[in-house]
Amino acid sequence: MTPSEVADVGSQAMPFRATLRDVRTPLTYSVEVGDDASSEYDVSVVERPFVTGVRLDYDYPDYSGLIARSVDENNGDITALRGARVTVTLSSSKALASARLRMGGGELLDMSPAGARPADSRTFAATIVVDDDDDYTIELEDTDGLTNPNPPTYSIVSIRDERPLVRIVDPGEDVEAPRGMVLPVIISAVDDYGVSELSLRYSLEGSADDRLFRLQRPGADG
Repeated sequence: MTPSEVADVGSQAMPFRATLRDVRTPLTYSVEVGDDASSEYDVSVVERPFVTGVRLDYDYPDYSGLIARSVDENNGDITALRGARVTVTLSSSKALASARLRMGGGELLDMSPAGARPADSRTFAATIVVDDDDDYTIELEDTDGLTNPNPPTYSIVSIRDERPLVRIVDPGEDVEAPRGMVLPVIISAVDDYGVSELSLRYSLEGSADDRLFRLQRPGADG
């Protein structure tokens, strides 16, 4: 120990200070001066809370046809179709007073207790709607007011749903047809998440009104 910032406390005393660094386990200490020693004092170690597990539950838009799934790999990185809802569920090392998600833009999303039992305050959850690329961190506060400093940052990757590609296969070019003729039309439609419905909008020469005709797949009833 070395003298430190001596205050005017009279000529009979000299203050000293020592710093115990990187304390990880409980300990007992006393102060000795010459042949004299103080009483012993106990130091207890209180751990800060930290995330012990992360589960992601994906719920995709209905049109995509994708099946809801869960990822329980203790990794909060999200990759999902734009519009998907992803529920982030965390497990903590100790009981929590609160938990929240801090999005990359600074927005805070409060998490709610999600344990199997009402008294379980170690499990919290919140739902993120994937609209664009982003990132987030998980902030914890335990019942003693301690937080988790420097939490890891998780990425959010938004997968864009590309526009369907529609092509008129037949006739595929301008044609002249006699009045009353039935003109077969074959249309090809491709989409990364499938095509649920296809309609043909057309108008007859000399008419200002458009007509809409719902198309069916070959072999469909109706």
